[in-house]
Parts: sequence; C-alpha cells; structure tokens
Amino acid sequence: MVKKILILGDINKKLLIPVLLAVSQILYNIHNVKFPEKVSNQVVETYTMCIAKFLTLIIPKIYKVPLNEDNIEISKGKKCLHYFLLCLFYFVNAILILASSVFNKKFDEAKEHIKNPNVTGDFFKTGLKMIFIAVISIFLLKYKYFIHNYIAIAAFFLFGLFSDMLLDVFTKILEMGTASIIIDLVVTITDSVNLCYQKYMLEKLYYPYWNVAIAPGILLFLMNTVTLILILISGGDSEIRFFKAFYQYFSNTNIGIIIGKFLINVILNFFISTFSILTLFHFSPDFILISLQLSKFVNVFMDRNTKQYYFIICVVLQFFCLLIYLEIIELNFCNLNKNTRRNIQIRGKDELLGNNDNDTESDRKSNIELSEGYLLKNEGEKDEEASDKDRKLSEVSL
Repeated sequence: MVKKILILGDINKKLLIPVLLAVSQILYNIHNVKFPEKVSNQVVETYTMCIAKFLTLIIPKIYKVPLNEDNIEISKGKKCLHYFLLCLFYFVNAILILASSVFNKKFDEAKEHIKNPNVTGDFFKTGLKMIFIAVISIFLLKYKYFIHNYIAIAAFFLFGLFSDMLLDVFTKILEMGTASIIIDLVVTITDSVNLCYQKYMLEKLYYPYWNVAIAPGILLFLMNTVTLILILISGGDSEIRFFKAFYQYFSNTNIGIIIGKFLINVILNFFISTFSILTLFHFSPDFILISLQLSKFVNVFMDRNTKQYYFIICVVLQFFCLLIYLEIIELNFCNLNKNTRRNIQIRGKDELLGNNDNDTESDRKSNIELSEGYLLKNEGEKDEEASDKDRKLSEVSL
C-alpha cells in the first residue's frame, strides 16, 4: 500500500467551536458594512460588547463542561492580582486598538467605527501573531514546539507576505507612517499576550472560563460609562468630534435602526465572546488564528477595489499551513508527525499498557480501552484463552 503523505490529525467535534467563532466574526464584519445606517455610535456599540460578555454567564447553564478538579489554593490577594493583570492587558490592548484606528485613518468618517487591526489587518500580521503566540506560550504556558510547527510557521508567514504583495498592501502601510506601523505591531503583541494570559488563567490556575470572559467586560463597561458621562456633561455643542458624533447619531438615525442594530450587535458579540472563551478553554491560543484568517479572507472579498483574485492561491496555502501548525493535518513523511499531540498520546498509552515498539497495529487494537486503566479484550482473545484453559484442564485430568 502506498503511504499517504498527508493524514488527518486529532479531529473531534470540539473543532466546531473555532469554526463557529470564525463564522460569527465574519457575520459581524458583514453586518457592520451592510447594515443600513448613515452613522454609527461607538459608545452604544461598546455597550453591546459589554452586555454580550455579561451574557456569557449563561454558558455553563447551556454548555456544561467538566472543569479541572485539581484546583489549587489561591489566596484572595493573588486572585486580585491575577484579575488585575487580566484587565490590565485587556485595557492596554483596547487603548492601542483605538490609537491604531486613529493613526491608520481607519476611523471611518461616515460611520465613526473603530476597527480592530487584528481582525481587519493584513495577512502577514496573522503570521506575526502566530510567532508571538508561540514565543509567549513557550515561556508562559511551557508549551513545546517541534519541527513540523516551525516549518508551518515559516511557510504561513511567507505565504502571508506573498498575499499582501499581490494585494499591494505594503504600499499602503508605508503611506501610514512609522508611528502607525509601530502601534500596529504593538497591538499584535499585546493581543497575543492577552490571549496567552487568559489561557494561563484557564489551564494553569483553573479559573472558571466565564469569570475570565466577564472580568474584561466589567472593565470595558466602567470605561465606557465614564466616557458617556463626559459626553453628557459636555453637551451637543462640544468641540470634540467624537462627542458630537454621539448626538448626531441619535438625531440622524431612525429609532428602529438604532434598536435593530443594538440587538443584532448584542447577539453577534455574544457568539464571538462565547466561542472565543470556549476556544481558549478547549484548545491552545493558536486556534484563534482560524477565525482571524477566515475573517480577513472574507474582508478582502468585501473590498470592491480588490481585483487581484489570484492572491487566493497564497491564502489557501497559508490556511493549509495553519492546519498543519494546529496538527489538524499531519505531514506523514520524514518522521515530521512523530511529535504531534496524537502520536505522543498514542506512545504514552502504549507505554502505559506495556506495548513495545515491535507490537503490530493488530496487537494494539486487540484490546479496547473503555476508560483509563480498564481494558476489554476482544472475543477472539477470549475464545483463545478459554480453549487454552480447557486444554490445560484436560491435560491435568489425564
């Protein structure tokens, strides 16, 4: 039989979670572009994000997952420190996203909508984020990366560069100036730190995932409320453009559109928040890259000025590298898949069961593992053992 060079890795139903996150992010981006309103209100939209994060409290009522029972004793002081750092990383990242929107001139004149450069940015930035997450995970989460991971990272980054070259992205980046480039780079780093620290709280400190999701929402709610108070104090005659936009939104927008936009934003943000925290709970932070890659791909197609559709080849290859990096697809040659999670688990089970390297595949499958430490022998073995026992008894009787 010809050996397959590509095989499926560890596939399970939980992989639907990052896919649903990608779908939710795509729907949110389409909604922001296509919704029939002349102006937008960032304060109102931020409240929809806060409400969506608060609604994650209902996740454990609907989606019950077993939490790690090896909870460690954490003092109140350390808990306060952990949540403080979580909110701090979120706050810094949010401020930098706002600064990036201003410097990059992504603050839409018509809609006053702040865009996250991690979601709407360029393909090579996703490659940078992959590198930053890997580096942070090695030191913070103690993850190990192997040759197939490094090959996938390098190829992913290169195909991202090729895609952006075909789309003439770097010309636009150079026009933005040094300050804008630096801020975008720092946003990518801070967002990677934010994701890895959330995973650290979930995996190493065993905090409930809904608390990790809600804590930044509380901070965002307080920040947005302070902004709203300042807007109300300044009044509609304020010279600050952002404050004026708040009043113009309510005076120029139909009440039905306001309510409709509010409700749709809450629903979509709820799905994004839910699938984001569940992705981090079940997988490594790298799996967030699935949503970023697919949403950016759709964003490029939504840009009517895009004519270089042959960039799709590079994007498809980049996504293929991502699947290899996440070990959804394995490279079954040159021993490149020796240290994937699936094969490491197989070797661990073999060692636990006393199997050696000379065991054949049929020998390994002869016993069915019901749960850890409990084996069910197949019928063939039972029959053989029974016949051996009968033969020995007959020999003794003789």
